[in-house]
Amino acid sequence: MGRTVISRKSTARRMPRFVAAAVACILVLRAMATSAQEDLRLAGRRATILARILSYDANLVSRAGSSVDVALLFKRGDKDSEQTAELIRAGFDAIRSAKVGGLGLTIQAVAFQSGPQLDELIVRRGIDAVVLVGGLDAEIGTIKQVTRRRLVLSMGNDESQVSKGISVALVEEDPKLTIYVNLSQSKEEGVSFSPDMLRLAKVIR
Repeated sequence: MGRTVISRKSTARRMPRFVAAAVACILVLRAMATSAQEDLRLAGRRATILARILSYDANLVSRAGSSVDVALLFKRGDKDSEQTAELIRAGFDAIRSAKVGGLGLTIQAVAFQSGPQLDELIVRRGIDAVVLVGGLDAEIGTIKQVTRRRLVLSMGNDESQVSKGISVALVEEDPKLTIYVNLSQSKEEGVSFSPDMLRLAKVIR
């Protein structure tokens, strides 16, 4: 039985291709890691600003219990929505020792299902604010009915959501994050933003 002989020349010809493929793989992995780090950094920045927005509510302490409880509402089965919720939750984890109005901050990611489910969640867990993280624009009408009734601040991530009745949106407008406030909606949710907050925001009256 013969055996295959691999010449040094043949091996040498293949080596540059192997090295090039390995280098390309390393560069792709490095780019992915850098992108993930940047996503986490932006999520941390977003979480910090959202916490600061909460602190500008003069009625927060009277509405909240022993802590400020925030629910990140995502759409189950929507990959972008689920990933965004996880990123923002990780961003809040990075500032978990922060105080809002002198109170501790707790965060939970919850898949939105219906108005009654959200209402029950708010009552059972003492939710003080909800953050829509994507995929729920069709549910805004239902969500804002609950937040108005339960005096819970609603927040989103797109200017159009504010026009539809969400109280606050933190919108990425490269290279900065811009705050939009629906003033009449926020008042219906029992929120009283300070003049300092309104000076920082683009206000829809």
